[in-house]
Amino acid sequence: MSAAASTNSDDKSKTSDEIQAKPDKSAGYMLFVIAADTTWRMFVPVLLGMALGSWLDAQFGLKPWASIGGVVFGLLGSGILVRKQYKKANI
Repeated sequence: MSAAASTNSDDKSKTSDEIQAKPDKSAGYMLFVIAADTTWRMFVPVLLGMALGSWLDAQFGLKPWASIGGVVFGLLGSGILVRKQYKKANI
């Protein structure tokens, strides 16, 4: 039997205790990831809605109604995104 064949048979005979699993990510890192994910879901839609509303106000003289509408739609959009994230985390 060749050396390569004996090495393969040795790998198969290892017990689960001998196989080391990769360490899990730290709790601090996971909290940071969750906080960052939630933060963009809350602020990006609101900022985009506000920017779009301001642009519409400047183009069509709607001050301040398009800006208010953009912020409201941004808040609704961020609420939907955060709700989806919450449901996904609580499967």
